[in-house]
Amino acid sequence: MRDRHGETTDQVLPDLEGSTFVRVLKPVVASDALLVSDGRSAYATFADHARLLHITLNASKGERTYGSYHIQNVNGYISHLKHWLHRFKGVPRHYLPRYLGWRRMIERNSDLTPAAILIQALPHAPT
Repeated sequence: MRDRHGETTDQVLPDLEGSTFVRVLKPVVASDALLVSDGRSAYATFADHARLLHITLNASKGERTYGSYHIQNVNGYISHLKHWLHRFKGVPRHYLPRYLGWRRMIERNSDLTPAAILIQALPHAPT
């Protein structure tokens, strides 16, 4: 999930069911948000449950925008993430949450040093 301001939440889901999307997205999506998605039915389930306006775009049918709404922010994030992960020549699924966290840290902090990374990684490290 990514908003127009680049705020991102990502995690490895156990499945792609609507109930999972509801459980995961409900705490992080504002109650007055407009949800724009690729049309996966789980997003519709979440939007119905959260009572959100939901716009679906089907890129395979040439639907790229709806007025000023689009999903290119998410698509760009996924493209950059895949490119970054490619250097590791495969990431085991059980380590993927750690790699996602690492990537979020890189995106949020452009001035990363080894010391800064250790401070981020250790929950009770002195600052």
